Amino acid sequence: MSAHEANLSSARNAAPSFLNGNGEADVRAPFGLVLLALAGLVAMSITLGVHPLFDPDEGRNAEVSRGMAARNDYVLPKLNALPYLDKPVLYFAAAAGFMEILGPTATAARLPALLFALATSGVLLWFGSKLFGVEGGWIAAIVSAANPLMIAFSRIVIFDSALTFFVTVAVVFFYVSMEEGDARRRWSVVAWGAMALGILTKGPVAILLPAIIVVPFAIWRGSLRRLMNIWSVILFAAIVVPWLVATSLRVPDFLEYSLVTETVNRVTTNQLQRTGPFWYFVPYLLVGLFPWSILAPAGLKRKTLLRVDGRRDERTIFLLLWLLLPFLFFSISQSKRPQYILPLVPAVALLVARIWMDRTRAWLPARRVTGIVMTACGLAFTILGTLDRVITLVRPGLIAPIRFGVISLGVLLILGGVVASVAPASRWVVVLAAIAIPIFALPLVLQRLLSEIGETRSSSTIAIRVAPSIGPGGQLIGLNAYSPSLSFYLNRETQLSSSRAEELTSNYLMSQYARYAGTPGSTLHPVEWGGEQVFHCRKGNVFLATVKDSDTTRVLADRFPLITDDGEYAVYGPCRGDSPGTFTAAGER
Repeated sequence: MSAHEANLSSARNAAPSFLNGNGEADVRAPFGLVLLALAGLVAMSITLGVHPLFDPDEGRNAEVSRGMAARNDYVLPKLNALPYLDKPVLYFAAAAGFMEILGPTATAARLPALLFALATSGVLLWFGSKLFGVEGGWIAAIVSAANPLMIAFSRIVIFDSALTFFVTVAVVFFYVSMEEGDARRRWSVVAWGAMALGILTKGPVAILLPAIIVVPFAIWRGSLRRLMNIWSVILFAAIVVPWLVATSLRVPDFLEYSLVTETVNRVTTNQLQRTGPFWYFVPYLLVGLFPWSILAPAGLKRKTLLRVDGRRDERTIFLLLWLLLPFLFFSISQSKRPQYILPLVPAVALLVARIWMDRTRAWLPARRVTGIVMTACGLAFTILGTLDRVITLVRPGLIAPIRFGVISLGVLLILGGVVASVAPASRWVVVLAAIAIPIFALPLVLQRLLSEIGETRSSSTIAIRVAPSIGPGGQLIGLNAYSPSLSFYLNRETQLSSSRAEELTSNYLMSQYARYAGTPGSTLHPVEWGGEQVFHCRKGNVFLATVKDSDTTRVLADRFPLITDDGEYAVYGPCRGDSPGTFTAAGER
């Protein structure tokens, strides 16, 4: 047995104390691991703000944050100056804070998601080092970042990266509180504080996810009492209650909407029209966590559940609960979106670290299977990228970016798969790099494609053309049309004329249309108001319509010049007033 294997065996048979003597983790690692982590950090960050914000989700969330920073109101999120209660305040406030420093840019809007993802890796570095040694901690940290799911949602303006961080902190420190009886008070306090911040990020799911993981494990362990104490309750209430009260005072029906519509109905009914089959998350788990979704089951065998002395390995059982119970919950839930399973990534990362550190039994066959599958996928991508019949099915502007991205990714997967399959076992850092680098490269090889997609999924180009046309005191008026990214890039709200407010993609505002439409000072107006603005136009106004709304665009084209048309939206104007030789309210010269 090698010295390293002897150390592993000694660690598995050590006394039950979880933390070392001074309560700190030793996170020093071989230089190769540190270099790989830094390479991943650069790859994930370098093109963060290059492509524009995508509508509707990115544009909407970024616009809420822009408005928060502009009004200096860090309590009530607002979309288009209207209460936006579909999500809590924390992510919006974080992005707004960066916008105060960097300005209202895509980079500022996306930066919190990236930082929360990196912070999750940092927590796993510490926790993995405690569970499996320093090398295991670095492996878990790298794996948690080097997967398509985390890379995708750490680079868009969405809340799940932040939620994943807070859920991870809660689960980790609940586990620590069960292991360290003498220190249980402070560790459970940290866990409850994390859940409270998670509630301010995405609502009650921040309690539900840690609970369905740790409560069954704590009951099995007989450690249920260690999960809570009076100080944890006090901290939780101190974080959550002030915001709930402040928001309820400004919007009295906030709690009812948040708890009933956004929580209970989302999980138990199809009211929000986000359902899917029971197996909905299976392909997202396999592809989103590739190639670790191959390595983990290939290396997770019955003997992996045991320590070398034959006793049950409670660490592995805990990680399996972390993976399987939330997956089952999300599969049963009536509301399904790919990003919901992001909190499962840390569990997979730690399981991979567990397998990787057990090199005497599980790692060798698992990494060879992974290498073979990577090579096969790489060959498939490379061949697919060269088939004109397949590539030409997309619109012409996407052909070159797709071909470049698919072939580049294919080549990287082939190289990584071959190295992972044939590299000597002693070069395990090389094997880890070979598996991780093709995934870390995703933002780089797909950047051209993302930028091209942004031309149709974002209004950044329209904003450049429209900005000079809006006169002093003029308004952007949407006629059954609203582009949140256009408002974001123009740095102004849209006066929306709508029949249901569905253009705002806010369940709350759609349900409260009658309350806000036509209210003095509101940016939401009935359809009739829009017609009045067209025929009695104020100087400097411009009009936004969807291209598919041919009746509206025909009326606007009869009265105003076309400023821009990107195939999705068309903008007309500006109104010139009643001066001779210009367009008047009646559209005459």
